[in-house]
Amino acid sequence: IQERLQQRLGFALPLFCGLSWLPLVPRRRPLTTLVGAPLWPRGAPLDPTEEQVDEFHQLYCQALRELFDTHKASYGMAHASLDLV
Repeated sequence: IQERLQQRLGFALPLFCGLSWLPLVPRRRPLTTLVGAPLWPRGAPLDPTEEQVDEFHQLYCQALRELFDTHKASYGMAHASLDLV
């Protein structure tokens, strides 16, 4: 149906599949949120250089990987890996 509408209209319309009696309302799904230790940039300059931003970004990505690796087995994802793009 969506492909036919896209061919006819020239753009794709999203198909909703929420609750049966109200399709625009999404189905409830459990959501797990983990919060790691806070990260603070060293010195917290008001106008950081690109090198300082890159360094902090690396620290942030490493903290995300550690948080994921620490808790992945608890949520049935023991063999999963985290790919940050």
